[in-house]
Amino acid sequence: MTADRNMEASSDRYQEHDTNNASQRGTTNQEHASKDSTSGATGPGVETQGRGKGRAAEDQKELRRQRNRRIVEHPIGTKQGLIFTNPVNELYKSVAYQLRMRESGLYIGASSGDGKTAAIQLICQKIEDDFGPRAIGVHDLLNNDIPAPVAFHAGFLESLGNSNSTGSTFHVSRRLVHTIVSAAKKANDCSYVLFLDEAQVVSPREFQHLKDLENAVGRLGVTLLPILFGENPVLQQRIMELKAKPAQGEASRFAAKEVKFRSYSSEDDIWNILDQIDRQQDSDGVYWTEFFFDNAFNGRQKFRLAHEAERFFAALARVHESATVLGFSARPVFSSIRAFVLNHMTTNAKVSFTDQDWDRVVKTEAMLDLMRHKARHPLAQTGKHLRPKSGGANRNGQTSGTGGQSRNTTDDVTE
Repeated sequence: MTADRNMEASSDRYQEHDTNNASQRGTTNQEHASKDSTSGATGPGVETQGRGKGRAAEDQKELRRQRNRRIVEHPIGTKQGLIFTNPVNELYKSVAYQLRMRESGLYIGASSGDGKTAAIQLICQKIEDDFGPRAIGVHDLLNNDIPAPVAFHAGFLESLGNSNSTGSTFHVSRRLVHTIVSAAKKANDCSYVLFLDEAQVVSPREFQHLKDLENAVGRLGVTLLPILFGENPVLQQRIMELKAKPAQGEASRFAAKEVKFRSYSSEDDIWNILDQIDRQQDSDGVYWTEFFFDNAFNGRQKFRLAHEAERFFAALARVHESATVLGFSARPVFSSIRAFVLNHMTTNAKVSFTDQDWDRVVKTEAMLDLMRHKARHPLAQTGKHLRPKSGGANRNGQTSGTGGQSRNTTDDVTE
């Protein structure tokens, strides 16, 4: 009900221009009707006035449609609105170190729902921000059982933007090698970063093909840096099985060091997410929080989602007795945030919420399913007992050295 009322609010900044036009058209029609009525021609005047009201009603209907479309398309809590969270920041440090060392061997395990595919996108962006243009590729290994070398190289070619997979194994593999080397040279780079997603399905033969590819591009002066992303516990079990085989050289070469991509497990993790949402702007320059709580941004006391971090974290912690140890998965966390802003869209100047408001939107069933899975599989447990020592801010509002925002800075977001 609140959301419906908000959709009709004429104060919405997105509707101001169209509303003014509609008002002007309505006023003009009413003036004509008044003149006709004064002159005694009441019939035509009434008809004109009716048309004016009909046009105004159609304009209001179109404005509601536009508002609904903007709500549906709004990126908050979706894959289109990615947030560089504390766990992603911690993971990026490990990846950046590997790039500086120019060494392969890093494999990253995450639990289901932790957002590893989104993390790859964010890390790719961060690499270019910090290192400048780099040669980077992403290849999905899921459902990609490719025993033949030609199929292996053709699959990689397509992922890297080259759909020409015709020819013999020799020609296709050569084309892949030159695609990688050309991309590296174009970026004025001596290495090529290759993210392999869904690596829990990797096979010994694929490791062999990967080794041959690494050697081939290396002979042309480019270092191939494969980084494996996969779902635990399957990924870690798979790597252990491959390393236990007699010919385990490739597995040790490309999966020498594991880094776990952890779930959210502290109030600071949640605060960091909400604070970044407060600071995000859409293409029209409107802050995401302001879009849903527009009048709450007026005056000195500006509403911030970050102010709700304690209540939200408490609601998450109530889902399971070992919640902070098992960790809160990204998917239901962001889904809960989107549900909260949609359920509480308001034009009231004062906005206050209760613990029950957050309890109602927390995706309890989805969260419980993921936590039960983690509880059954220790290798999938990616929570953390303590707040991270790096990334975000501590409870006193002081940053811990990684560029995170202090809690005391949230109120100057619109300045």
